[in-house]
Amino acid sequence: MSTETEKLVSFLNTWSVSNSTRQAQEVLHDESALVNFAMEHFQSDSGESLHDALSFRNLVREMLKEHDFTVLNTLIDEQIKFEVHAIENKYALKPVALKNSMTANLLIIIVQLAQEQQLHRLKMCPDCQYVFFDESKSGTKKWCSMTKQSESGRACGTIAKVRTYRQKNHS
Repeated sequence: MSTETEKLVSFLNTWSVSNSTRQAQEVLHDESALVNFAMEHFQSDSGESLHDALSFRNLVREMLKEHDFTVLNTLIDEQIKFEVHAIENKYALKPVALKNSMTANLLIIIVQLAQEQQLHRLKMCPDCQYVFFDESKSGTKKWCSMTKQSESGRACGTIAKVRTYRQKNHS
């Protein structure tokens, strides 16, 4: 996973479900938390309000959940332009932000994943809602992890498979 994709995944996981309490946790609880996140990941201020950043995050998370790109296309129309660039005697469309903001930069990362035909690898675990980038060869991973030693700290795949097995064999 590229550094840019890691930034996107980190941002999308600023909202998560705690493994111990199973309660939602918000990392970006105020403007200073947003500025700190932007400084850490983009070395600049976020360039937008907390409300706008959270709205963007929630829209992208919903897009991943529902596989509906309507809102994403609207955001691209509003925040990104494309320029033709020559790269090693070949031409390519390069997304460029219309304004300098964290969400515009994150949107560019999403567009680049789509251009590289890798956007389908950006997924949300159906159990814990953790966003991850599927680096498996087939790109068909469903859960964040099968083991508790994962980044998410939860074995969602194993838990789901055990639950299905028990339902099937105890009915």
